[in-house]
This record gives sequence, structure tokens and C-alpha cells, in this order.
Amino acid sequence: MLTGELTMHGVTREVEMNIVKIGEGDDPWGGFRQGFVATTELMRSDFDIDYFIPNVPDETELTIFIEGIRQ
Repeated sequence: MLTGELTMHGVTREVEMNIVKIGEGDDPWGGFRQGFVATTELMRSDFDIDYFIPNVPDETELTIFIEGIRQ
């Protein structure tokens, strides 16, 4: 779990994201990379996004794919 601040629509809230390492290894350019996926569920209304958007519920899943390169 990773805890941090997320700002959307000018509103900052603390969120917890579940982080999973999905792979690592050497890349073709001589570097070393690691990949992760982070997921959480957000309530749009917590960020003052409370207007109607067709087919988008208030509870929304956020998924972020992250790739890091060792330096």
C-alpha cells in the first residue's frame, strides 16, 4: 500500500493505492526497468466533481501503470 495526496479539480485528498510489481529486467538500451500497477477507488464527489456525467458513477476505479528506469 502507498499513501499519498491526490489533487483533482483543485481539491487535495489523501488516498491509499494498492501497488503491485508486474515485472523487472534489462532493457535493450542497457538500462534496468521495473513496472508497477497502482489501483484505488475514488468517490468523485470527494473532489467536488458532483455534476452528472452519463454512465460514470460517483465511485470510480483509478488504475495507474508506472515504469521506472534505474539511474
